Amino acid sequence: MYLRKRIADPSVTPSGKASYERIEDLRNRKLRHELTLELERCVANGADVGGAEGLMELYAHVVEEVEGRMNPLKCAHIAVAVSDGYADQTRATDFLMKTSERLKTAHGSEAEEPSVYIASHVTLLRLLDGDLDYAKRAITEGDKAALEALSAPDPSVSAAFHYVASRYHKVKEQYADFYKDGMLYLAYVSCEML
Repeated sequence: MYLRKRIADPSVTPSGKASYERIEDLRNRKLRHELTLELERCVANGADVGGAEGLMELYAHVVEEVEGRMNPLKCAHIAVAVSDGYADQTRATDFLMKTSERLKTAHGSEAEEPSVYIASHVTLLRLLDGDLDYAKRAITEGDKAALEALSAPDPSVSAAFHYVASRYHKVKEQYADFYKDGMLYLAYVSCEML
């Protein structure tokens, strides 16, 4: 229903209509991998779907419906990108925490990596909000322990953790740790993300 409304909306650009049509077609045909790729493309080019507000609506009306059948880490990547559109960091944090809980419920133990990935971004939001105590606990205990518990984490998960740790150490002016975590971040992050 939401996709039909967006396709019929005269204010939506032709490229946006094409994106909505592709998403609807892939969802109806139950092509989850292709749908995930299309959603990632929409997130990368948010202008097609109406910017940050359009991405939030797309997530609420489409992604939440299929997140239990999507790759949980890809879903976490999409959720983090959507959370960047929230002007209020508290709302972004709440959105990410709820998404993490839904992924844990839907995917069980397969949601360990996405949980660490989302937790790292929640820590970053809290750090940007000035909550240094929360950030310290996360990078020395909580998120760190969860990352170390993963047998072979996806590089994006490790990169997210080390990025937050380097930002924390920079704020605290602990430059040796800042450079160490900064180099580890660069070792894990994909070239396309830089």
